[in-house]
Amino acid sequence: MSETTETAPRERRATWFELLFDLVFVAAVGQVAHRVVGHPTALELLVTAGLFVPLWWTWVIYTYQANRFDTDERGGHRLVALAGMFGICLVAVALPGVGSHGSDDLKFVAGYLLARAVPAVLYVLAGRTDPAALPIARRYATGSAVAAVGWIGGLFLPGGWQTAAWIAAMAVELALPFAAARPTNAVSHSVEHLKERFGLFTIIVIGEAILSVVAGLSGTSLDAAGGLTAVFAFVLAAGVWWIYFNTGSLREGTHDSMLSRQWLRHVFTYGHLPAQLGLALAGAGASVAIIDAPHALPGAIAGALFGGTGLYLLAILAVRVAFQHRLTRTTVVRGVAAIAALSLLWPATLMPAHLGVGLLALLVIAVAVAETRLAD
Repeated sequence: MSETTETAPRERRATWFELLFDLVFVAAVGQVAHRVVGHPTALELLVTAGLFVPLWWTWVIYTYQANRFDTDERGGHRLVALAGMFGICLVAVALPGVGSHGSDDLKFVAGYLLARAVPAVLYVLAGRTDPAALPIARRYATGSAVAAVGWIGGLFLPGGWQTAAWIAAMAVELALPFAAARPTNAVSHSVEHLKERFGLFTIIVIGEAILSVVAGLSGTSLDAAGGLTAVFAFVLAAGVWWIYFNTGSLREGTHDSMLSRQWLRHVFTYGHLPAQLGLALAGAGASVAIIDAPHALPGAIAGALFGGTGLYLLAILAVRVAFQHRLTRTTVVRGVAAIAALSLLWPATLMPAHLGVGLLALLVIAVAVAETRLAD
């Protein structure tokens, strides 16, 4: 596999159309996270995590298509992309009921396949002016068609067999960048645009955590325990934002090695999946914690809060180490904090929710302050 690109790097910024595109994911991420709020069980936590993956993956493939072929987003391109947005709207509507073997399953698959078909069309449209887009279109269209067999087939399968078919289909899709390594490596990428776009999706997920605080407050009387928990949950959301956006890794040029090492693009991309999933789960857990503030956290909600935060810290630690090729004081701090968050998971089920969320918020803020002081 070649590790060098054949064209010179170029830089661009997110467009207004991309920001409009992000809005449909605001709704979809909120819908999937709400499943944990409605049914705070371990099984629902796993289902929520599983449903987050195709949402995230759809956003990723649109982002990379726009990054590789910077179109003017007019005419046909815009109309086709809007069709993909509508597909995500269908997915969002269906998310609360997915897995019930009813109409929601059909809406979910239909919306997802519509959204997934659009990037291949966008590559074809880009191929009218840049032939390098056409080999990518063929690889993605072929892989998506194979995956579609699993998604559609799962509609006709019972229980665990449906889950297995959908997992297999998702695995095929996640492997597509490796199957399309040669044609994608032959085109240029805008590193700063990728950083900006993944940062914006992180903002979407953190924003859902803020909305979870509001939802939690609106779902309970504002007593001392509930109010404290809401304050701590808000501090927790601010802390994870601080860690992601206020470190040296966001300085211009810090990820330029992605241009010459494709494997680092994969680390950057796939490393954001557990990070952003962890944030989504933690936000959902915060909402339940506010409602149940006087009581100990259920095991599933403690897993969402503490496990989600620990997963986030470990994921961004791994990405940072991959690019810096060494452990730094910042990564050590993140590692220690991740272990601490995970180790508090069980004790959190034995203490009042406001105390557990307060400890987690204190831990995250301590990491943010330490990283700001270290700045390595």
